[in-house]
Formats: sequence, structure tokens, C-alpha cells
Amino acid sequence: MAEAANLTVRGLPVREVDHRFQKWQQVAQPILDYALLHALDLHADQDRCFTHMLWLTVKENMSALTPKATTGSEIVKYFRFVDATIHRIDDLVPTLTSEGMRDAITSSVKNSRDMRRRKENFGILIMIVFVESLNLQQLMTQTLDRFDPVLMPPNKNWKKELRILIDKGAVL
Repeated sequence: MAEAANLTVRGLPVREVDHRFQKWQQVAQPILDYALLHALDLHADQDRCFTHMLWLTVKENMSALTPKATTGSEIVKYFRFVDATIHRIDDLVPTLTSEGMRDAITSSVKNSRDMRRRKENFGILIMIVFVESLNLQQLMTQTLDRFDPVLMPPNKNWKKELRILIDKGAVL
């Protein structure tokens, strides 16, 4: 138990890296939502929110020498975008080691279908943010009230824009 408490990532205690990741997730949420919306390419198939999800890999961009962030822009720079891939939910879910994660995703898809059928909203978009150094998979969802392809034109450059926004410390 004491051994786990002494684990570090780039000189920072794992607990501190995890805490900074939670802050990053909150501040970067609008940027991540933007990427998720474009990644699923609902223009091609509006039912992709039931069949596909985004897997986003990030890595820490801090060390024991990095001062604690005091602004949202600095917090966004705590982690850097590594890669993003789209997966079929049916293919990815069985490979996840966490039963809770598998159940949460399956439940989100079911709720999404039910809410659309009742015309309560368009659907729930699903993403997992993976921090390799922590072996952490964080489930994030976005409830989309409606989808208007005219008001939300497709963006094939969403990966490049995501990288730029995070690197610049953009806060939306």
C-alpha cells in the first residue's frame, strides 16, 4: 500500500497527476465536446452516436518542476493530445477491463436510443480519454439536444484543431 503512495509520474506523485487530470478534464470539456461532435461525423450517419465512440489519448505535459496552474489556459496545457481514434462501440466495449466502464457505455447507448425515441434529445455522444502514464480510462459523455447539419457543418480537420487548441491553452 505504501509502495503505491510513492509512485510518481515525471517526479509528481500519481495522486497529484490524477488531481491535475481531473482539473484538466473540467476546463478542457468544451474543447473535447467540440472534437467529439466532429469526430463522430453525424453528417454521414446521424445514428453514429449509437454505434461509434471516440478514444482520445493524452499524455502529461508537466513535471515536478512545473508550477501549479493558476488559469484555465495553463490547466489546459497540463496534458497534450497524442491521438484520437473512432471505434465501433460493439467492438471496443468487450475489450475494456473495467466492468463498470462497460456497463456505463452500454447504459449510455440504451438511454440515448430511448431519449431519441421519446424525442427528448438527439443522443448521447461517448468518449474515453486515456492517460497512458496513469493507465486511466475516463469516460466522458455529451448529451446533444439536437443536431442541425446546416448550423454545424462538418469539420474534417477536428484532430488538427484539437491539437492546436490544447497546445495553445485555449479555453472556450
